[in-house]
Amino acid sequence: MKAIASTQAHRYKLTLCTLLLLVIESARPQVNLNTENLNATLKEVQRAHLTLNDASDEDMKPELLFQLGSEADKMAMRLTRHSIEYGDTEKGLIDLILKRINELNIIIQWFPEKERYFYDGAAFLLYLQLAPDGLRAAESAYQLLEIGFFKLSGDNLETLQASVKQKQDFLARYPDERTAAKVRIMLAIEYRDISRINLSKRDTEQAKRFIDQARDEARQVINSNPGTQEARTAQDLLDRIADEFQTLLDAEK
Repeated sequence: MKAIASTQAHRYKLTLCTLLLLVIESARPQVNLNTENLNATLKEVQRAHLTLNDASDEDMKPELLFQLGSEADKMAMRLTRHSIEYGDTEKGLIDLILKRINELNIIIQWFPEKERYFYDGAAFLLYLQLAPDGLRAAESAYQLLEIGFFKLSGDNLETLQASVKQKQDFLARYPDERTAAKVRIMLAIEYRDISRINLSKRDTEQAKRFIDQARDEARQVINSNPGTQEARTAQDLLDRIADEFQTLLDAEK
């Protein structure tokens, strides 16, 4: 029964993450998936890298780092969409683009278990080291949270707890940041995963505690962002949680 519960939990996690991905990607400019646009994105990454390397004004470097990180993250997103759309028929092109990217010491990798390309976020991390209170600090911190969230397996309690702490710290430091709703949705999903782990250990009390925290985060998004895509996603998440938790509870018996 535990194997069934694990499979169900994995499916639920993928479904919830897909919901959040729709929210995140809907806020980004959409570009037609073709070779020309993919190559154009590569050129933007190369241009941002060259501009950063040629910059003589140290005060400008944090902003240029943020721009480089944004272009690299965009590249990872478009490589993912291109791979999904065209499959192995475009593998040669994707491999060539990744080679060009890696030549710039920018790391974008394919994670088969997630079926996505991820940028490692190095430029955002360096931005925060150089300008922890800079104008792009909240955005850089959010980008790192987002990258880390989608890489997370969701079945390691210590890793989940560390990820939750990062998001709590973000919300404490940037309570009014426009990305706060997305962070709370991530938190709700991670609380749900922690609940699942406790349930697998037959600690029903702790499992219920964390599922309640997941519900609380989802409700806060709904109440604070009426009529938005984030609120709709949180409502969908809230609707699923009760059924999912009961299903997992039954499977553990």
